[in-house]
Amino acid sequence: MVSLSESYAKTLDPLKAGQTAEAAKEFHDTFTPTVKKLYSEAAQIYPVRSSKSENWCIWTRQFYVQTIKLDETLGKGDQAEALKMLAALREHINNLHEQAHVQKANDFIYAFHRQLEQSAPAAGELSALADKLAKADPSAKAKANAEAYAKARAEWSRQATAALADGRLASGRRKALRASTEKFYHDYGLPFE
Repeated sequence: MVSLSESYAKTLDPLKAGQTAEAAKEFHDTFTPTVKKLYSEAAQIYPVRSSKSENWCIWTRQFYVQTIKLDETLGKGDQAEALKMLAALREHINNLHEQAHVQKANDFIYAFHRQLEQSAPAAGELSALADKLAKADPSAKAKANAEAYAKARAEWSRQATAALADGRLASGRRKALRASTEKFYHDYGLPFE
């Protein structure tokens, strides 16, 4: 999952910057072959971490199919559709972690980011996710960079607490929280773990 996480970030960043050819090359050369290998070698074998997942075989097949379709979309240079499909891949990973009850900090950062991007995010849901994040085990990346992660989480938490203090999320606070969350998500929520 480490190589998939790294390749995902190396695909997302250039794609957001409009460098679709660079994103397509990274995804095609690294992400797609890794998923093909996962699908061919582990489609019928549950990894220990995913043993509580209801349908590992179905999940793996869907992950493989989504990856192949995204590879084709990137190859066609369709930036907007590729960004949507990349988001769907991250959601697919999150769904597996929810089913298997193995969510870590990166998953709650992702969930907070996703909720905040809604047109009318629910302050109560955001507060609940912030609480879950505070109690969650750190991801491997966060553990490897424990000091930097603790600093980033503390800074983000201060902004989230201030933005959600009165149980509402005013538009001015939402904009600042989105900027802070985007950075925190990019640094520690992208990894699949």
